[in-house]
Amino acid sequence: MMHTIKQYAHVFWSMLRADWIGYKKMIIGACIDSAIVNALFIFSAGYIFPSMGMQSSYGLFTAVTLIVGVALFDVWPFVAEFVADITGSKTILNLCTLPIPTWLVFTERACSFATKASCLSITSIFVSKLVLWNTFSLMTLVSLRFVIFFICMQLFIGFFSLIMAALVKDMSRIGMVWVRIVFPLYILGASQFPWLALKSFSPYVAYAMLLNPFVYLMEGMHSIVLGTDTSLPFSLCLGMTILNTIVCAYVGITMLKKRLDLP
Repeated sequence: MMHTIKQYAHVFWSMLRADWIGYKKMIIGACIDSAIVNALFIFSAGYIFPSMGMQSSYGLFTAVTLIVGVALFDVWPFVAEFVADITGSKTILNLCTLPIPTWLVFTERACSFATKASCLSITSIFVSKLVLWNTFSLMTLVSLRFVIFFICMQLFIGFFSLIMAALVKDMSRIGMVWVRIVFPLYILGASQFPWLALKSFSPYVAYAMLLNPFVYLMEGMHSIVLGTDTSLPFSLCLGMTILNTIVCAYVGITMLKKRLDLP
């Protein structure tokens, strides 16, 4: 049993390392692109919007949101690459011949994307500090609960991406991922406003939005940095994120195995 586990771990790590050899060629450019987008959003929210009457804290709110947001924005290119492979060369089938279970191959895909997306989120943190300076304290992120939530958040996004890849039939419909699914979930997922603000507007809509897994990602990060007075409880967000990750992993892997006619 232990020998089998070690073999699986060795193959899994080798696959992850191979992915990062490819990522090294593009990760710096991806982080630079992410930094530019972050800087523009945070500068507007932190300095221009307050001059128009917006609360001065909105810049910090936006900065915290983008820690999650930049990873979600990267779902689209990941899905595009995955779908191109599924409908084209099908190298994923070659990976499924390795001496590990099929579900572990797809788990590696999700974890691989999660590690890449983590780089973008970390870039966002440092850009937020540079743009907002004293308004954004890195000390709020130096905690065990941030590390745990950050890891769970990235894993959720990785497995969520598997579902998106399974839903797209071909490259001609790749825009569906962003326009029909990710963007609506993002906008209504407490990215532009706290969940409590939505509740004050319409409790019915707010409680319905608790079905949106993005709400727990955003509110969990807001809770860590901004406090629970304006956010959902951290324990609720962490618990729901873990649950949603498990659900996405099961559904995503099952859908992909069915699509590729794998056992």
